[in-house]
Amino acid sequence: CNYVATIVPLLVLQLFLLPKVNSILSEENYGFVLTIISLVTMVTDAAGISLNNVRLITDIDYSEENYKGDFNFIFIILVIPVSFAVLVVSAIYMGGISVVDLLGIFAMTVLFMGVRYYIVGFLIHLNYTKLMIGNLIQAVGYFIGYFIFKATLYWQWIYIVGYALNLIYIFIRTSLIREGIR
Repeated sequence: CNYVATIVPLLVLQLFLLPKVNSILSEENYGFVLTIISLVTMVTDAAGISLNNVRLITDIDYSEENYKGDFNFIFIILVIPVSFAVLVVSAIYMGGISVVDLLGIFAMTVLFMGVRYYIVGFLIHLNYTKLMIGNLIQAVGYFIGYFIFKATLYWQWIYIVGYALNLIYIFIRTSLIREGIR
């Protein structure tokens, strides 16, 4: 179940959508796309998964003491510098990048990191079925985002829609976001 949860969105991107994006964009622009995707993934994985692991390890203590809200606050504190760093590197690397592109990359960064952290709500309870459903929803979102990309030529839509739908599902199916901020 966990294997399927991981591989389906990757297959959708690697076998179907990214080759289509490549056929629409110039080689140079497609190279930028792959670089930005790698940057966003690398940075958000490091921050989001680290926070996820800390939450997973400390969840028993938090449950016993009835602590709430610390991790949402930490997430916000982490996502701000991570997003800023990604935007700065993207702007430097891509040169004359548009504001719309930067906003798309910002949205991707926040959403990637949100999914990377908030899936801990499924992992705490070892609910791999919900994890798989979220990733299937994300894969469907990639297709929806692809059609928006075709209409706008902003490739970020593929990831924004996919990750946003998964994050909405996570927020509906876990209580982490409802813990508030302390």
